[in-house]
Amino acid sequence: MPQFRFRLRSLETLRRQARERCQLDLAAAESAWQLLGARSGELDRELDKLRSAVRAGVEPGHVNVVQLAAAGDFERGLRAQQERLREQQAALVEEIACRRAALIEADREVKALGKLCQLRREQFQADERRADGKSLDDAALRHLNREPLA
Repeated sequence: MPQFRFRLRSLETLRRQARERCQLDLAAAESAWQLLGARSGELDRELDKLRSAVRAGVEPGHVNVVQLAAAGDFERGLRAQQERLREQQAALVEEIACRRAALIEADREVKALGKLCQLRREQFQADERRADGKSLDDAALRHLNREPLA
């Protein structure tokens, strides 16, 4: 009896590999988004430290203009970094959405091929049962049509 062989098995394998790549791409984008979030938190803490240091360094009646100017420059640099991080995070949110949609589509394609494979397997099994039934019917007819031995 012949074995079932899904003719689109190689395509199914390719689709599974594509789905795995999509999963990895999505995970990488989400990881990058988390790293940016962590860096943003670090910048927030640095700004808080800077403000605390500036407040602690200012004494009534005595202001170090050079130190205040340096602190202002450093704060502007930190804020610029924060803004770049926000822009990168916004871009990553869009990228994550695109990668998630690609993963959903790749998964849909794998499932569709899986369903097709199952359908073909069931058709093959039904054909095999019909062929076996026909063989049995033919054998029974041959047996009935035999002439009795004298």
